[in-house]
Amino acid sequence: MRLNQRGATNFKAIISVALFVMFVYAMFKIVPHFMNNYEMDDFVQTEARFLAYGQRTETEARANIIKKAGSMDIPTDDLKIQKDGRKVNIRLAYTVTVEFPGYTFTKDFLIEVKNTAI
Repeated sequence: MRLNQRGATNFKAIISVALFVMFVYAMFKIVPHFMNNYEMDDFVQTEARFLAYGQRTETEARANIIKKAGSMDIPTDDLKIQKDGRKVNIRLAYTVTVEFPGYTFTKDFLIEVKNTAI
């Protein structure tokens, strides 16, 4: 009877290690996209401030955002910049697809910044 108990313990350990490895692999694939979103949101807020205070034109802000997004593999198909006097609205929506063996995960991100110069 002792042999059966030892085998069950080894099986549980193997399953636990396999689940842990799958979790770490999933985080390794997903977390960088969330970090990129956070960094891009911060960059867009900075560009909105510069645009609101007249230190950038809409064209320059758009070019800077597209350049930064390109360096982080973020699509900019849905980038909208509106400036009305000292009010600035920037909206960037994009979708990221992460492929796992046997499963595809998609996540929609939305960066929306509203800034008004004082």
